[in-house]
Amino acid sequence: VLTVLVATVATSLLIFFHGWPTFALLLCLVSFADGSSLTIINAYGTAVTSRSTRYVFNALYMAMNVGVVLGTLLVGVLLPISPTLTFTVTAGAYLVFAVVVALAFRVPVTKAQAPQSQAGQRSSQAGIHLVYALCLCLLTVYLSYSLWETVMAVRITDAGLPFVAYSSLWTINGVIIVVGQPLVPLLAKVMKLRTQIELGIFVFAASFLLLTFAHSFAMFVVAFVILTLGEM
Repeated sequence: VLTVLVATVATSLLIFFHGWPTFALLLCLVSFADGSSLTIINAYGTAVTSRSTRYVFNALYMAMNVGVVLGTLLVGVLLPISPTLTFTVTAGAYLVFAVVVALAFRVPVTKAQAPQSQAGQRSSQAGIHLVYALCLCLLTVYLSYSLWETVMAVRITDAGLPFVAYSSLWTINGVIIVVGQPLVPLLAKVMKLRTQIELGIFVFAASFLLLTFAHSFAMFVVAFVILTLGEM
């Protein structure tokens, strides 16, 4: 509730103060709150026992990308009209989010008991090493992914393409994920999870190699589609 309220207040302030450097400072605040709330939502996801963990996180991932589709479509239309209107709609969405969190987040979370046996302790330590490895993997992926949210926006507009072109890339990204993500669990029947991860990272990396040669909108689209497939 606290993190969502921080994001709601920050986006509400952006309606009135979106010049430099206020925009950058408030954006940092929104991003910090978003990251915090997303972490908590994922933690809540692990408490769902009626479905498999893979199903829960695929559903969360797809839901976020429905938001990407709708959000980027709206931004592409609203921003050329007025930044104030764009931030007003954004603040309204966060307000709805805050209400949903306040009313619906009632998941009981029980404190896990520490393992008592030596075997249990060794198993726990092995699990921690896996968590660290996953964190390192996510860090490198998100460092790469942030390129699309920062440098690419400037590169695309500097290439003479309108802002709506950059916005539409994210719409394409979201549509592909919403349509294709339900098919990804089927890979488990023919491919080991480790192989899926290795293949995904290879495809993800290949998109950046192609990006170095991209100078037209069509090439940007091809690179982003490949990146999306690797991401999925």
